[in-house]
Amino acid sequence: MQYFFDSFVLDTALRELSAGDETVRIEPKVFELLLYLLENRHRAISKDELVAAVWDGRFVTLDSANHILPVTDPAWPRCIRLMHDFLKD
Repeated sequence: MQYFFDSFVLDTALRELSAGDETVRIEPKVFELLLYLLENRHRAISKDELVAAVWDGRFVTLDSANHILPVTDPAWPRCIRLMHDFLKD
């Protein structure tokens, strides 16, 4: 399945994110995070639900979120930068 958002495509069969003809290199956990958000885009998701679903309920610190969500890279989709802000609250 493919999910289209902004100028990006998340391809579940290939397990990759692309922008136009370019593949955007992402960590597996970032892929899982994006996929979960896209699959549940029709409703609000709490931080607790997100942590339970993507991190198997493990405690997530801002440092670990920073590790998988490198928000300083302008190539990253806006939703990843927004998720970083969500996780730090």
